[in-house]
Amino acid sequence: MSSHKWPWIPNTKGRASHYQPDGVGRLPAPRSAIAGKPAISPLERNRPGRPTAGTDRHAVPGVRPRPLWWLSVSAAGTVTAFVFFLAVKPGGLRLTTWIDDLGQLCAALAAAVSCLIVARRRATPARRAWSWIGASALSWAAGQAIWSWYGLVRGIAVPFPSAADIGFLTAVPLELIGILSFPHARESMTSRTRTVFDGLIVGASLLLISWALVLGPVYRGSRGGILAQALSLAYPLGDVVVASVVLTMLTRARASHRCGLGLLAVGMLGLTVADSSFAYLTQNGTYGQVNPTDAGWVAGYLLVALAALWRWPAAAPAEEDGIRPWQAGVPLVAVGGALATALGWSLADRQADTFLVADGIVMGLLVLGSGVLTMITQGQLYDGQRRLVRKLTAIDRSRLDFFAIISHELRTPLTSITASLELLADSDAGPVPDEQRRLLEMIRRNAARLRALVEDMLTLSRVDDELPGFTMADVAVADIIESACATVASAAAQKGVELGIELQDGTEVIPGDRRQLDRVMLNLISNAVKFTPPEGSVLARSRREGDDVVISVIDTGIGIPEDEQQMLFTRFFRASNVRETAPGSGLGLAIAHRIVAHHGGSLTMTSRESIGTTFWVRLPVKETAVVR
Repeated sequence: MSSHKWPWIPNTKGRASHYQPDGVGRLPAPRSAIAGKPAISPLERNRPGRPTAGTDRHAVPGVRPRPLWWLSVSAAGTVTAFVFFLAVKPGGLRLTTWIDDLGQLCAALAAAVSCLIVARRRATPARRAWSWIGASALSWAAGQAIWSWYGLVRGIAVPFPSAADIGFLTAVPLELIGILSFPHARESMTSRTRTVFDGLIVGASLLLISWALVLGPVYRGSRGGILAQALSLAYPLGDVVVASVVLTMLTRARASHRCGLGLLAVGMLGLTVADSSFAYLTQNGTYGQVNPTDAGWVAGYLLVALAALWRWPAAAPAEEDGIRPWQAGVPLVAVGGALATALGWSLADRQADTFLVADGIVMGLLVLGSGVLTMITQGQLYDGQRRLVRKLTAIDRSRLDFFAIISHELRTPLTSITASLELLADSDAGPVPDEQRRLLEMIRRNAARLRALVEDMLTLSRVDDELPGFTMADVAVADIIESACATVASAAAQKGVELGIELQDGTEVIPGDRRQLDRVMLNLISNAVKFTPPEGSVLARSRREGDDVVISVIDTGIGIPEDEQQMLFTRFFRASNVRETAPGSGLGLAIAHRIVAHHGGSLTMTSRESIGTTFWVRLPVKETAVVR
């Protein structure tokens, strides 16, 4: 007989105990301990809070939320020291130049390595997103390496344009593709496309503003060639588009993703500031060998590395979060800023150049496209809601049919049981001893309770129907009150509860189904008697209020707990102070509420525990009554 020996087994006291194999003083190393990995017990593997096989695979050694704080502190210290060296130049210009170029190269490589390592441990499509962003950082690092080779190794001024610009500019589209590949912002293709459009709208608006205020004057006043001018402008233009898309996605992101995307967005803004400063200073010939604005590249890529190492939550649920009004208004604010800039340009009698006109046309087309996508999204939401309504209606119809079928099927055997019990109780089948008669009485009471429950379920299925098929006629309010009181008068007398009637006029007539209205009044008055202690009182009265008649049932009973009163008309609900002491199904008040609603009225109540309860039935009189 073979035995299975586990490295960890639970003992009878619920604590982990070591399994000791025969003749061995210690446990053999489990399979999970190979390759230097620590052994994990089944109990430890399943403890709360530990990542399981169903979670995202980003929880890898070295990528933990706890070390991230000191990585953040280290990044902040590095940027601070970098800015200090660039501003003060404590070791002279040559040392500062080396620190400047190599610092930018190391920051980009750190971002590339972090993104590519994390990409290997993430599921698709997060793997694609981080792979593209890592490739973008690697491309920028290649451009920086070429730049450093010119300045540090060869000791010559870096030509502009040069091969380094290929790496720098290639990083922009790779970065944009990576950002758009993130699965965190939206799930459906339409919503993601709309996010792209909104980001491009923000980007086009910012481009128009920056061109009118900064880039346009620099471009027109520069003396370089066309290629040099185009490359200088390509840096800030590309970064503005990337930063705009990131900011737009950040506003639409789920709360659990905003910290990671926020780090990425701030990093993109740092790169944008550095590139814009580079273009501005280069065109004016004031960039020099080193400049404090170079810290924007170091800070930007270090933030990208931190964003990659951030402990992102597991895959987002399939359903989409709703877009709040302030989120949808972000592109409108950007367009408003662009329009204000264009208005100021026009009031200053300045002639718009080709770029401003082209940017305005592109921005208008993007706004139009975003509007079309909004209409498509609204149409999809409307169609989805219609499908959901049809599905819920079908489910509700099936439920009502089920109630009706089950109730009818239970009715037949209950009728047979009740009839047999009556025959036995009348001694038609022979004499019945007293002990057996008590058992038969118990069976009869429970059969009656079950029959009442079946009747309640049948009534509930009928009043839930959109076409309940009530038999409408003129009903005297006094008749339904007196009939219900007459029915429970005997039970009230036996219990010692005073039962009274108070009719203001007694001639009010309402249109309705007499049988269903009798059911409502009987339920309210019988409940009042049932839950009122001996020597208490129950009063049923009616009065005319405008076009309505108001019937009230007032008792001095045990009352209903205040925190449970809002649930009183819910199906199968019973107050906590009567569940163990009084039998019932919890359907009576729910049925009464539906019946009154079908008659165009309302059923309300007020109660104070240990003092009493009052129910009000408000129904329209004959002249204005409407059955719904």
